[in-house]
Amino acid sequence: MLLWGANQVYQRNTRFGLLSKFCSPIFAPSAEWGLPALTEDEQREVDRILTQKFTYLARGSQAFAFISEDGKYVLKLFKQHKWHP
Repeated sequence: MLLWGANQVYQRNTRFGLLSKFCSPIFAPSAEWGLPALTEDEQREVDRILTQKFTYLARGSQAFAFISEDGKYVLKLFKQHKWHP
């Protein structure tokens, strides 16, 4: 029972944890991936959305999902650590 409890605490504390799960030194930014700049209106809308609090929604094998405070948006952060050799 003690080992099970220790494992549960470990899983809870490391589930989201490390920023390294969302960053990858292998995939450095590339000009080939460039997107057109947002218009002022689009940028204001993105800024408005991202000023909300996001809370954990779920996770899958490829990403973590967070839901916005107003419940209208889901932010998916892909698990980059899966791509490390």
